[in-house]
Amino acid sequence: MAVEIAEAPDVSAAQAPVAIMFDYDADFAWTVQPHGRGLDYFWLVFDTYRALRALGQSIDILPPDTRDFSGYRVVVVPGMMHMPKDLKDALGDSDARVVVGPRSGARDGSMRIPTPLPPDLPGLDVTVSRVESLREDMPVALHGGGAVVGYREALESTADVIERTEAGEPVMVGNGSMHYLAGWLDQAGFRRVFSKLCADCGLEVMDLPDGVRVRDTGVERFWFNYDIESHEVAGLTLEPTSVMRVDIGG
Repeated sequence: MAVEIAEAPDVSAAQAPVAIMFDYDADFAWTVQPHGRGLDYFWLVFDTYRALRALGQSIDILPPDTRDFSGYRVVVVPGMMHMPKDLKDALGDSDARVVVGPRSGARDGSMRIPTPLPPDLPGLDVTVSRVESLREDMPVALHGGGAVVGYREALESTADVIERTEAGEPVMVGNGSMHYLAGWLDQAGFRRVFSKLCADCGLEVMDLPDGVRVRDTGVERFWFNYDIESHEVAGLTLEPTSVMRVDIGG
């Protein structure tokens, strides 16, 4: 590996098309008020990240003080308990498809329930009227496949319903480029929701096997196989526990 690194050309960095916002204050807020056993901000963000990576997406992790979202096609803000108004406005003014939730905007800076009620997003008529933690053995099935697990919110909204439960309850609503996701989804649910969103943005969507991931830089694509078995992906043979670099131009 040392020889390969020494012989490898310089890798040019590039902004990814997809971004996830991570907020340490939100992690602290979830720790103080987890709402239910096993509900952890880090794992909500990780489940979101894992689903998008399984779809072949390159992802940037953004700090909570980001206000310029130029160049991003999809921006996801999961579970950011306190969302400043200028952040909400910046997301609403961006050209990206924005997915906010769940529990985003649920508290103000002093951990009080804000007025108006959350999530209070620009251009999106949606209010969280009730919240519920779910037992591990009681997932709520989604109409198109997958399920809500761990936590969900009841919504009052006049926006378009993008995702609903099998019983017809709204889980994700949207208006234009702004969307609110009112539940913690399992991997099947997350992958299906983000697959459609990314495809609508013109992004290449893959269905990668467990253990295989891809990351694009400025002119190269890196394939990672973390598995102990080989995989055939995109015409390539990825050996166990290996990295493959492919020139994509640029």
